[in-house]
Amino acid sequence: MARSDDRFGKPNGASVTVESDVPTGASDGTLALVAPVPATMRGRVARQAFLDAGRQVFEREGYFRATVADIVALTDLSIGSFYRYFPNKETLLLELMRQVVEEMYESARHRWEGADIRASLYGTTKGHLAAYVRNQLLLSAISDYRRVSPDAHRMWEDVQMKVRQRMERHVRTALAERSDTTIDAHLATLALSGMVEVFAQRVIVENLEGSVSVHQASQVLAEIWYRSIFSPTAATSVHGWVGTSSLEQPSRS
Repeated sequence: MARSDDRFGKPNGASVTVESDVPTGASDGTLALVAPVPATMRGRVARQAFLDAGRQVFEREGYFRATVADIVALTDLSIGSFYRYFPNKETLLLELMRQVVEEMYESARHRWEGADIRASLYGTTKGHLAAYVRNQLLLSAISDYRRVSPDAHRMWEDVQMKVRQRMERHVRTALAERSDTTIDAHLATLALSGMVEVFAQRVIVENLEGSVSVHQASQVLAEIWYRSIFSPTAATSVHGWVGTSSLEQPSRS
């Protein structure tokens, strides 16, 4: 089952897998269905039963160890019925993944209050991390699947890109308001968003830092965003070194 508490716990392990088809992304963060919804109520109920069972199995066994037989065993349906809705377990996992990444996109759509940017950053970050916690065990299996499936990786990156683009608009506005041309908005957003994603992967999905509350993690990450870009003093702290340093290799002469 998906986690609903406010602390990160240890996920189930998972392993390697194979490739599958990826759906086309839409501009609003939604993705096309991987496996079409049947026209009849009976078909829709059966399809959902397999999805619910598949989630339980992937969360319990991880992707590599999960089998179609395991999934079917949790339903009152037959293996033949499974293949009527999903050609393989990869397609079922991709459909679950589609639902998860849409949830993660929506969870980060916190109302942005210009008068209280700290609160806006906290709300956006907390919503994003909370979605990781709710789907922690499934994300562990998805994480392994993404490593070996280019299609699954593209689906994940498509939605992450949309989240970054939305945040980049706020970064550009903040930089423009103080006429700050020393920071590239796109690169800054890429760097700070990457920080959040690596944190979520390591601390929530892989549980490498023990138990950490969503509230505590959201406060820390939001404050880093704020001090880096949105604080009135961010410009003065950056101007001291931007333009005087370089990424070029030092001379060896």
